[in-house]
Amino acid sequence: MPASQFTLTISERYRAYTQHQSDPVTFVQDSLDRIEGENPFFRSFVYTDRTNALAHAAASAARWREGRPKGPLDGMTFAIKDNMVCAGMPTFAGSQIKLGLTPKSQVFVSRLQRAGAILLGKLNMDECAFGISTQNPSWGNCLNPLDTARSPGGSSGGSAAAVAAGLCQFAFGTDTMGSIRMPAAYCGTWGYKPSWKAASLKGVVPLCTSLDSVGPLSRSLADLCAAYEVFAHQKILPADRDVIRVGVAGLSPLFQLDEAHQQGLQTLLKRLSAQGHHVMDVELPEWDPEADRRQALLLTVVAGARVWSEFTTNDLGRLSPALQRAFDCGITVSAEKIQLATGRQRALIRASHRWFQDVDLILMPVTPTVAPLQSEPVASHTAQACCLANLTGCPAISFPVKTPLSHLPAGFQLVGPRGRDAHLLALASKLQGQGIFG
Repeated sequence: MPASQFTLTISERYRAYTQHQSDPVTFVQDSLDRIEGENPFFRSFVYTDRTNALAHAAASAARWREGRPKGPLDGMTFAIKDNMVCAGMPTFAGSQIKLGLTPKSQVFVSRLQRAGAILLGKLNMDECAFGISTQNPSWGNCLNPLDTARSPGGSSGGSAAAVAAGLCQFAFGTDTMGSIRMPAAYCGTWGYKPSWKAASLKGVVPLCTSLDSVGPLSRSLADLCAAYEVFAHQKILPADRDVIRVGVAGLSPLFQLDEAHQQGLQTLLKRLSAQGHHVMDVELPEWDPEADRRQALLLTVVAGARVWSEFTTNDLGRLSPALQRAFDCGITVSAEKIQLATGRQRALIRASHRWFQDVDLILMPVTPTVAPLQSEPVASHTAQACCLANLTGCPAISFPVKTPLSHLPAGFQLVGPRGRDAHLLALASKLQGQGIFG
């Protein structure tokens, strides 16, 4: 199969099935063969289930021959991060430990399979979902398909890399402090962090339940929306307004946007204004980007230490030395510091309701730079802009913007009010139709 066939959108693949130019069995077989050939180098997958994938593909092909596909996802391929439970597949959550979890599949996985989508396997991640590089000591370092010398981001790096490489049509990751949106930005894909409770976390190995979300990544917004509608069991209706009020959140100069992001931001603002949308700077006075990043990190190491102390029966020595040190710190955090961090989170949640009184969306970068070299240390402030949506529970969609200043895309995000996921995706779809994202 030509390489271009692996990057067809869902609607393009649907049309190919309808016109008998392709069939699910051939597509899945070729996808699995390609994964088998490329994965030893790129290391985005940690597990594939050829037998079950081909069985589901055969059932899908039969439905297509009979002219009764289940819907737009019938015969489409997806994969899940290795901290998600699926019947018949092992779960390691990026660790060396095979977790003895209930074999019942995560709710959204079953929902997608009932819609005809075909699960290919599980994806690489940072150990225990704690990290932003997907440099995994047990499963190998995942590479960025846009530039193998660059980081794919993390902790859902395997999910973004597999989608960007065309190894699956969409994938799922988890996002605690930006772990869907940062890999999406670095690998040039779309990524979505839903509102709290927009999707069940049951069957997902947690890191910090007060910050965690599970969501999709894809190569196009249309594919992201198609996956979201089934995944969240929620219909996305056309946008209900012609003029969208977009607030641009200012970040400290210490955030140090690179030239690609500076140019990308100016391009977005010009396109929005040219289409008649209201663009304004917004002040978020309650938000202290660096202090709140630190508070989110504190909550994460405290919760992660508790979760993994149970999984390892209090033997954190079964984890890598770096993770042991992080979780050891989490164990020793005082009650006063935890109370301060949770208090900060509650204050931001209250404040977020006011932020959307005068704007429909808030625009900000995902990270300050394009994907860094694997050999470079990760800047401590990288997650500043991402973790705000985690602390407030707001939905956020990450999208790539190409600029002539880099062969890698700049990554930006639109944040919406909590609980208005379909509304956010509808507004993003309207902007996409107007060419705002390029």
